[in-house]
Amino acid sequence: MDTDELGRLLPRELMTARGPVVVRTARPGDLAAVERMHHRCSTDTVFRRYFSAVPAISPTLQARLLETRLALVAEVGHEVVGLGHLADHQGQPVELALLVEDAWQRYGVGLALAEAALDVADAWGIDRVVTYSLQTSTGAHALMRRLRSGALHPQFHQGEDGLVQTVLPLTGPTLRTLSA
Repeated sequence: MDTDELGRLLPRELMTARGPVVVRTARPGDLAAVERMHHRCSTDTVFRRYFSAVPAISPTLQARLLETRLALVAEVGHEVVGLGHLADHQGQPVELALLVEDAWQRYGVGLALAEAALDVADAWGIDRVVTYSLQTSTGAHALMRRLRSGALHPQFHQGEDGLVQTVLPLTGPTLRTLSA
Protein backbone atom coordinates (compact mmCIF):
# COMPACT_ATOMS: atom_id res chain seq x y z
CA MET A 1 0.00 0.00 0.00
CA ASP A 2 1.36 3.40 -0.86
CA THR A 3 1.34 6.51 1.30
CA ASP A 4 -1.67 7.97 -0.55
CA GLU A 5 -3.81 4.93 0.19
CA LEU A 6 -2.78 4.92 3.85
CA GLY A 7 -3.59 8.64 3.90
CA ARG A 8 -7.07 7.84 2.60
CA LEU A 9 -7.65 5.41 5.50
CA LEU A 10 -6.05 7.45 8.29
CA PRO A 11 -6.29 9.59 10.30
CA ARG A 12 -9.89 9.25 11.36
CA GLU A 13 -11.83 10.87 14.14
CA LEU A 14 -14.10 9.15 16.63
CA MET A 15 -16.60 11.19 18.61
CA THR A 16 -17.06 9.76 22.11
CA ALA A 17 -19.05 10.83 25.14
CA ARG A 18 -15.74 12.16 26.48
CA GLY A 19 -14.91 14.11 23.33
CA PRO A 20 -13.09 13.52 20.05
CA VAL A 21 -10.38 10.88 19.64
CA VAL A 22 -8.11 10.78 16.59
CA VAL A 23 -6.83 7.41 15.33
CA ARG A 24 -3.68 7.75 13.25
CA THR A 25 -0.44 5.98 12.44
CA ALA A 26 2.14 6.15 15.20
CA ARG A 27 5.29 8.20 14.78
CA PRO A 28 8.66 7.92 16.57
CA GLY A 29 7.83 11.17 18.40
CA ASP A 30 4.90 9.39 20.11
CA LEU A 31 7.19 7.37 22.36
CA ALA A 32 6.91 9.69 25.39
CA ALA A 33 3.10 9.81 25.09
CA VAL A 34 2.97 6.00 24.76
CA GLU A 35 5.10 5.69 27.90
CA ARG A 36 2.75 8.02 29.80
CA MET A 37 -0.24 6.00 28.60
CA HIS A 38 1.32 2.77 29.87
CA HIS A 39 1.86 4.40 33.28
CA ARG A 40 -1.84 5.38 33.39
CA CYS A 41 -2.92 1.77 32.74
CA SER A 42 -3.79 -0.45 35.67
CA THR A 43 -1.77 -3.56 36.36
CA ASP A 44 -4.81 -5.60 35.24
CA THR A 45 -5.00 -3.78 31.90
CA VAL A 46 -1.28 -4.27 31.27
CA PHE A 47 -1.57 -7.96 32.23
CA ARG A 48 -4.52 -8.50 29.87
CA ARG A 49 -2.50 -7.02 26.98
CA TYR A 50 0.98 -8.42 27.59
CA PHE A 51 0.15 -11.53 29.71
CA SER A 52 2.81 -10.49 32.19
CA ALA A 53 2.56 -9.43 35.81
CA VAL A 54 5.26 -6.81 35.27
CA PRO A 55 3.57 -3.50 36.20
CA ALA A 56 5.60 -1.38 33.78
CA ILE A 57 6.70 -1.87 30.19
CA SER A 58 10.36 -1.22 29.45
CA PRO A 59 11.24 1.75 27.23
CA THR A 60 12.86 -0.70 24.79
CA LEU A 61 9.63 -2.69 24.41
CA GLN A 62 7.61 0.50 24.08
CA ALA A 63 9.88 1.67 21.26
CA ARG A 64 9.55 -1.73 19.54
CA LEU A 65 5.76 -1.42 19.72
CA LEU A 66 5.97 1.61 17.44
CA GLU A 67 8.07 -0.34 14.93
CA THR A 68 5.60 -3.13 14.15
CA ARG A 69 4.20 -3.60 10.64
CA LEU A 70 1.47 -1.11 11.54
CA ALA A 71 1.32 0.87 14.76
CA LEU A 72 -1.69 3.06 15.44
CA VAL A 73 -2.39 5.47 18.26
CA ALA A 74 -5.65 6.86 19.57
CA GLU A 75 -4.92 10.42 20.59
CA VAL A 76 -6.79 13.00 22.65
CA GLY A 77 -5.08 16.35 22.33
CA HIS A 78 -1.41 15.41 22.59
CA GLU A 79 -1.95 12.37 24.80
CA VAL A 80 -2.09 8.79 23.55
CA VAL A 81 -5.00 6.89 25.12
CA GLY A 82 -4.85 3.74 22.99
CA LEU A 83 -2.44 1.72 20.91
CA GLY A 84 -3.12 -0.79 18.14
CA HIS A 85 -0.81 -3.00 16.11
CA LEU A 86 -0.62 -5.34 13.21
CA ALA A 87 2.46 -7.43 13.87
CA ASP A 88 4.16 -10.09 11.77
CA HIS A 89 5.61 -13.13 13.49
CA GLN A 90 7.62 -15.46 11.28
CA GLY A 91 5.45 -18.30 10.02
CA GLN A 92 2.37 -17.05 11.89
CA PRO A 93 -0.71 -15.08 10.81
CA VAL A 94 -0.62 -11.31 11.26
CA GLU A 95 -1.55 -10.44 14.84
CA LEU A 96 -3.87 -7.61 15.85
CA ALA A 97 -3.11 -6.29 19.34
CA LEU A 98 -4.84 -3.49 21.22
CA LEU A 99 -4.33 -1.57 24.44
CA VAL A 100 -6.64 1.17 25.69
CA GLU A 101 -5.94 2.91 28.96
CA ASP A 102 -8.51 2.30 31.68
CA ALA A 103 -10.15 5.74 31.64
CA TRP A 104 -10.94 5.40 27.92
CA GLN A 105 -12.19 1.81 27.89
CA ARG A 106 -15.83 1.29 26.87
CA TYR A 107 -15.92 4.48 24.77
CA GLY A 108 -15.30 2.81 21.41
CA VAL A 109 -11.56 3.54 21.28
CA GLY A 110 -10.56 -0.14 20.99
CA LEU A 111 -13.21 -0.71 18.32
CA ALA A 112 -11.97 2.33 16.34
CA LEU A 113 -8.34 1.15 16.56
CA ALA A 114 -9.30 -2.38 15.51
CA GLU A 115 -11.48 -1.22 12.60
CA ALA A 116 -8.70 1.06 11.34
CA ALA A 117 -6.16 -1.77 11.57
CA LEU A 118 -8.49 -4.14 9.70
CA ASP A 119 -9.05 -1.57 6.96
CA VAL A 120 -5.27 -1.34 6.49
CA ALA A 121 -4.98 -5.15 6.58
CA ASP A 122 -7.61 -5.35 3.82
CA ALA A 123 -5.71 -2.80 1.73
CA TRP A 124 -2.55 -4.88 2.20
CA GLY A 125 -4.38 -8.00 0.98
CA ILE A 126 -4.18 -9.82 4.32
CA ASP A 127 -6.87 -12.52 4.41
CA ARG A 128 -7.02 -13.04 8.18
CA VAL A 129 -5.62 -11.73 11.42
CA VAL A 130 -5.45 -13.27 14.86
CA THR A 131 -5.71 -11.86 18.35
CA TYR A 132 -4.71 -13.40 21.67
CA SER A 133 -6.52 -12.81 24.93
CA LEU A 134 -7.18 -14.36 28.29
CA GLN A 135 -10.22 -16.57 28.73
CA THR A 136 -11.56 -14.01 31.22
CA SER A 137 -11.19 -11.08 28.77
CA THR A 138 -14.89 -10.96 27.96
CA GLY A 139 -14.69 -7.31 26.86
CA ALA A 140 -12.06 -8.19 24.25
CA HIS A 141 -14.15 -11.13 23.04
CA ALA A 142 -17.24 -8.93 22.74
CA LEU A 143 -15.22 -6.37 20.77
CA MET A 144 -14.10 -9.08 18.31
CA ARG A 145 -17.75 -10.03 17.76
CA ARG A 146 -18.68 -6.38 17.05
CA LEU A 147 -16.02 -5.80 14.39
CA ARG A 148 -17.38 -4.93 10.95
CA SER A 149 -20.89 -4.78 12.45
CA GLY A 150 -20.64 -8.45 13.42
CA ALA A 151 -19.87 -9.66 9.89
CA LEU A 152 -16.48 -11.24 10.63
CA HIS A 153 -17.74 -14.25 12.60
CA PRO A 154 -14.58 -14.62 14.70
CA GLN A 155 -13.42 -18.11 15.56
CA PHE A 156 -12.32 -18.53 19.19
CA HIS A 157 -9.84 -21.30 20.08
CA GLN A 158 -8.68 -21.85 23.65
CA GLY A 159 -5.19 -23.21 24.02
CA GLU A 160 -3.86 -25.42 26.78
CA ASP A 161 -1.99 -22.38 28.14
CA GLY A 162 -5.31 -20.61 28.85
CA LEU A 163 -4.91 -18.09 26.04
CA VAL A 164 -7.70 -17.65 23.55
CA GLN A 165 -6.67 -17.25 19.92
CA THR A 166 -9.31 -15.44 17.89
CA VAL A 167 -9.13 -15.81 14.12
CA LEU A 168 -10.70 -12.95 12.17
CA PRO A 169 -11.27 -13.87 8.50
CA LEU A 170 -11.07 -10.79 6.28
CA THR A 171 -12.06 -12.24 2.93
CA GLY A 172 -15.36 -12.92 1.28
CA PRO A 173 -17.82 -10.87 -0.79
CA THR A 174 -19.71 -9.46 2.21
CA LEU A 175 -16.51 -8.33 3.89
CA ARG A 176 -15.16 -6.72 0.74
CA THR A 177 -18.41 -4.75 0.39
CA LEU A 178 -18.20 -3.56 3.99
CA SER A 179 -14.63 -2.32 3.64
CA ALA A 180 -15.06 -0.70 0.24
